[in-house]
Amino acid sequence: MQDHLPTEDNRIRSLENWLPLAQAENMRNGWGLNGAELEQLVHDARTALELTVSLLGARTILWQHYRLLREERA
Repeated sequence: MQDHLPTEDNRIRSLENWLPLAQAENMRNGWGLNGAELEQLVHDARTALELTVSLLGARTILWQHYRLLREERA
């Protein structure tokens, strides 16, 4: 399991692991997020994503954090 300290290496590792799925969900669901917004989404969801054990769980976590991100910007 990754160290939960907010180091630059952990941030990069998290992006490497989860950004491709976030990009796919962005396209699949028509969220319209840009690269910086996708990185923020992954960052916000990182702790929950590290605990998930399935693709469906990860997709659900990203969807939930997308909705939170959208509500914050409204």
